Amino acid sequence: MEEPSRITPEEAKALLDRGRDLIFVDVRGSADYEASPIKIRGALRFHPGEIVTRSGELPRDKLMVPY
Repeated sequence: MEEPSRITPEEAKALLDRGRDLIFVDVRGSADYEASPIKIRGALRFHPGEIVTRSGELPRDKLMVPY
């Protein structure tokens, strides 16, 4: 299996600024999600173990950025 690419927040912002369609997927565990005041508006929320099984729900024309 190919290792996924990594992207920094700055790189994600630069892509957004250039008009690239990104979809953010919050894959933090429930405790981390609840404890964090930081949430990306519009991000999808998947349990960490669901990203593979729910990947069919993701639009194919957007770059997925899990965090």
